[in-house]
Amino acid sequence: MITTILFDMDGVITNTEKYHFESWQEAFKLADIDITKNNYHEHVQARNHQQAISAVIGSNDKKIIELISQTKRQVYKERINKHVDVYQDTMNFIKDVKQSKLKLAVVSASSMAKEVLDKAGLLGYFDLVIEGTKDNNLRNKPYPDLYLHAMALLESQPEETLIIEDSLSGIKAGIKSGASVIGVERDKLDDFEHKRCTVVPKITTDLVGELI
Repeated sequence: MITTILFDMDGVITNTEKYHFESWQEAFKLADIDITKNNYHEHVQARNHQQAISAVIGSNDKKIIELISQTKRQVYKERINKHVDVYQDTMNFIKDVKQSKLKLAVVSASSMAKEVLDKAGLLGYFDLVIEGTKDNNLRNKPYPDLYLHAMALLESQPEETLIIEDSLSGIKAGIKSGASVIGVERDKLDDFEHKRCTVVPKITTDLVGELI
């Protein structure tokens, strides 16, 4: 029986993945690098800043890494301060399941998850929000650490937990955690298949209700 639902944020709840990509594009210009979406998904998405920047520029130079990292944060903050788009299918679903006794949490690689959710008017819907790995000394997705940490804080077992993700790294993290996983197709799952992951075009209460 499912008692807990853990949501990724960017690409599942908020349409802010585009802001991350645009912010990284601006930041990497400091190193004369024009990052493509393929490079972004392969080397940057869901990784901490130091790992991501080092992978793209091929260097561990602390000064340039910090400069690129600060620029990325600044540009991203400017974007979310202007507007935060919310996926309506997820919003409808959250409102429906919030009326039940299910525990709801956001598990995001973003260190600004609470701020984004607050600007979108959604922070109050969740019992817990995990913001990245920095303060917890955990490995990021595709490792399951963040999800297992959330389950421990919510006193939930993997077999009682449903994870909703949109990226391959997030889905892999969810599967490794032992939970059931729903992958929301936001144009980047490439026909991903796994016996513990159901890929759907959008989130509906009826579909998730069957799993619960």
